[in-house]
Amino acid sequence: MSARDEIRFSLEALRRLPWPVARFVVRARARARREGDVFSLDSALRPAKLQALLEAADGRRTVVELGTGTAWATVALAIADPERTIESWDPVVREQRERYVDLGGPDVSRRITFVEGLGENGPGATTGVDLLFID
Repeated sequence: MSARDEIRFSLEALRRLPWPVARFVVRARARARREGDVFSLDSALRPAKLQALLEAADGRRTVVELGTGTAWATVALAIADPERTIESWDPVVREQRERYVDLGGPDVSRRITFVEGLGENGPGATTGVDLLFID
């Protein structure tokens, strides 16, 4: 996608997201372009799907995510609700992940727990989970 097409696409789709989440997405995409992080640009949820995820997560305080990648959805979930905690599982830790988490700020990073492991080994039955997101 050309830079011009991406700007037009982003502006139209980002308007539907909460402002702090849209700001994060714009900053994350800019960082990914600057650093040549093609994986994140190709794999991150597009704004319309991110909007659907945030709507599904509305009011849910404890979220488990299977499939962290570079954590764009994880950070967006944390930004969207300051009371929400996220536990994100992935057997592969991508080196770029922390740079994107840092864009969310210290409050966001404190509410995210990353687990290097398979989702099938996820939280047990004693853990209360309000939403399970399989990415």
